[in-house]
Amino acid sequence: MATVTYADADVLIDNNRRIGYVFSGEAVAPGQIVFRSTGDDLWYLADSNNLATAPQSLDGDLYGIALNLNYASGQPLAVAKSGALVYYGTGVFTANDTLFVSQVTGAMDPDPIGATEYSIKVGVAIDSANLSVTFQASGVPA
Repeated sequence: MATVTYADADVLIDNNRRIGYVFSGEAVAPGQIVFRSTGDDLWYLADSNNLATAPQSLDGDLYGIALNLNYASGQPLAVAKSGALVYYGTGVFTANDTLFVSQVTGAMDPDPIGATEYSIKVGVAIDSANLSVTFQASGVPA
């Protein structure tokens, strides 16, 4: 399946109890999937291609969804964590699809991972516009 596409301006959090405030390690756009690097404690765009960009945190605590735009490393970033409900815009998802971190940097898609990728669940689409965020990594490559 194709990588999920959406308009940055449509990304909103529907509940504020699961927001983290962090610092980015690179430019990030709203809706992109990010992870915390344990090396420098900054947040970078995730992808499922290698362990460096897909840390295997079984409880998902190293992942988030960017909620604001920032242009450079070291800038503040709000991230939606597991337990959040994030709005991406009408028609973005198919209800009940499970979304995974994509091999496209910062993206997600409903297709299970390829043969050499690391599996990281992002969440489940509860309707065509809203994602119930539940990050979980498998801990092993496919």
